[in-house]
Amino acid sequence: MKKIILLVISTIFLYSCGVREVMAPIPITMTIIENKEYISTIPVTFKVVPLYVRNITYKGELPPTIYAFTNQSSNIRKSPKKGSPRIAVTVRHEKMEILEVVKNGGLIQKSRVWYKVKANGRIGYIHSSVAVKREFNFKKMAVRARNLDVFIKNAMDQNKKLARIIAYEPGSKEKEGLKKDKYGSRGEQSIVGNFPGANGEINFRYLQDGRIVSIEKEDGEKLIVKIPESQIEYTIEKKSVRYLNFKEGIKKIIIIDLKNQVEAVFLKPNEVWELIGYNLITSGRNNDKHAYDTPKGDFIVQNTLTFIVFSYKEKVLKEDAIEREEKAKKAYEKSEKNRVEEELKVQKERDKPQEQLGFFGMMVSSIGGETPTKNNIVQPKKIVEAQKYTIKYAVEDYEEVTKYSRANYGIRFSGGGYLHGIPLKDESVEKLGSEEKVIARKKISELNLGTFRASHKCVRNVDEFESFLYHEFIGYKNDDERWRLSKDNISVIVF
Repeated sequence: MKKIILLVISTIFLYSCGVREVMAPIPITMTIIENKEYISTIPVTFKVVPLYVRNITYKGELPPTIYAFTNQSSNIRKSPKKGSPRIAVTVRHEKMEILEVVKNGGLIQKSRVWYKVKANGRIGYIHSSVAVKREFNFKKMAVRARNLDVFIKNAMDQNKKLARIIAYEPGSKEKEGLKKDKYGSRGEQSIVGNFPGANGEINFRYLQDGRIVSIEKEDGEKLIVKIPESQIEYTIEKKSVRYLNFKEGIKKIIIIDLKNQVEAVFLKPNEVWELIGYNLITSGRNNDKHAYDTPKGDFIVQNTLTFIVFSYKEKVLKEDAIEREEKAKKAYEKSEKNRVEEELKVQKERDKPQEQLGFFGMMVSSIGGETPTKNNIVQPKKIVEAQKYTIKYAVEDYEEVTKYSRANYGIRFSGGGYLHGIPLKDESVEKLGSEEKVIARKKISELNLGTFRASHKCVRNVDEFESFLYHEFIGYKNDDERWRLSKDNISVIVF
């Protein structure tokens, strides 16, 4: 009897938001074509691949993964209700580890949500109306890393070229009159990607310097490209990209969560992403002028610096204006001193006993300003003390000068956007005078990390963590060169 055996073997890859990712073959189905059918499933071994594993190699202090902070001094109470005894008071922006979210606490401002927190070794409760909750969502971060993995793999499997956007101009500023795109992005250090709308109209999106794109099609001097987080095809200028070599895929990713102001670092030594470190950040804040949001997207690290220098403008007094006012002040003080001394001399003469003056002396004294009373006793005139000199500067007495601040270990990923350590003004460093005082000042600034956006596009880190990124993660352990191109494909994902 002739038998026809059909074997169907497939493999599926499940990419989901679950913590564990399952890679498993579909069971083999054997169908025998005769007067009867039967199905036999061959047992298979499931290969379970974690979405990520935790393998922390950063040796510095790690922040709590769920925390709260306040914007002003607030009470931490013994129990979750308003009348409970106060056990501690918060310090502005100091992080408190959240141990539990209590949803049925005492009612304050229409909310019963309290946070059970640990602060300075003490455990208590703080109401959600006075505290901001933040957290590290490592699962969401790992999904973004895996999505970029898939994007790169799919492009390579389909023989598509991968590239990065080039739109960097040193010290560039946003051109006048540029509109924001539908995603709220401004056009600084970006190119325009056009795409058709639902009704056939042409829309646009800014694609910032450093973004990773796949080349879907070449059309003369135009390119049709895609970005990892979207299925939309954008038309851009061919001259706006530089091609990348991703033969070995991507193995190093820094992921930034703007909403929570946190950052995590992932390394892929084999097929599984490893979480090797994480910390708090301060990202860019858009003020529609000279400060910009940290751009969202999937970027490629372009170059690094052992330290990064920032320039800023400040109005200062002109030297000749200071000199003029110093001279005027000295002249005034000298004049006032002479006046007071002269009046004291006259007063001394007037304070002599009246019987020594006689009638004529009393008349002279009276003419000099003293007032006889009904008892014919002269009252001395009060001496006006020397007044302080009032310095008055005009608008023209000021000039705008360029000053500098600097931060350790710059890692550039988009235009003038860097990851870097805590910046400090050069004049502040000079005034502080010692490394210990500089470190202490930076510790104060570190309190702002993990709270609110405040920088000009860049991403600030604790100096120790930024050193870890530069020396350990990127790999410049014994390299004294200030400026370097990244030797590996390292991605920065911002969402």
